[in-house]
Amino acid sequence: MAINAKIEENMKKIKRQYNKQNKELIKTDNINQVIKNGNEVTESMLTDYLTTMGLTNKMSDIEKIKFLQIAKAYQLNPFKREIYAYISEYDDVNRNHHRDLTVVTGYEVYLKRAERTGKLDGWKAWIDGSGDSTIAKIMIYRKDWKFPFEHSVKMMEYRQNKKMWKTMPEVMLKKVVTGTGFRLCFPDDMGGLPYLPEEILDDNHKEIEYKQIKTETKQQKEAKEKLDSLSDYNKQGFKILDYTDKVKYQFCADRDWNEDRIHTDIDKIVERQNKQNE
Repeated sequence: MAINAKIEENMKKIKRQYNKQNKELIKTDNINQVIKNGNEVTESMLTDYLTTMGLTNKMSDIEKIKFLQIAKAYQLNPFKREIYAYISEYDDVNRNHHRDLTVVTGYEVYLKRAERTGKLDGWKAWIDGSGDSTIAKIMIYRKDWKFPFEHSVKMMEYRQNKKMWKTMPEVMLKKVVTGTGFRLCFPDDMGGLPYLPEEILDDNHKEIEYKQIKTETKQQKEAKEKLDSLSDYNKQGFKILDYTDKVKYQFCADRDWNEDRIHTDIDKIVERQNKQNE
């Protein structure tokens, strides 16, 4: 009971932290405007979404709270694909396990929010150049600004090693400039909104780590096969010594996988341990 009470108290603290952050980031009148339009996003709606999509058991309590609080704070309806999340898990080169929750939105959300302000007076996005020199540009007109807002992004800064970026790089770059452009042009209304998935760059270190892990996995498989090929006597000796596979592998490699040398040295170590225990 005490443990459950502590967990519940920790969850309440997390909720309070998110609520505090959201109050600082969101303008109340903007949220009220969305609610008046009949699009109020409630916690029960979001919980139904997680259940419907089979995400309830896949997300941790903290991840669910993060998703729920962001969706509620910015009034993003997941059933309309205004917000969604994905979880990535990987092991780094030191075999430390990592789990990341990424919350994203679609570029249509930015367009809708800009229109709701009543200040949008048109916009256009286009592509200049080709290859790595490609640049996506956007021009946004605001009714309360004398001059249009202009912004651009470079292909070399956003190109990713993903299928869509390989097949439709210009389309992807235009989405990036749309997201970054509208956030910059309407900071009071869109500041803090989740990024577009196209804006989230690949973590190059993760990509390298995945390759290293893949190589290590192959080496581990080969090591396991070698350890399995040892004589029953040496296997029993290692069992007595309670060595990990990594230590066993190194032990054998230091002795050039010579069964007799392994046998002899295991006996010496076991004998030494027995004397120490006497």
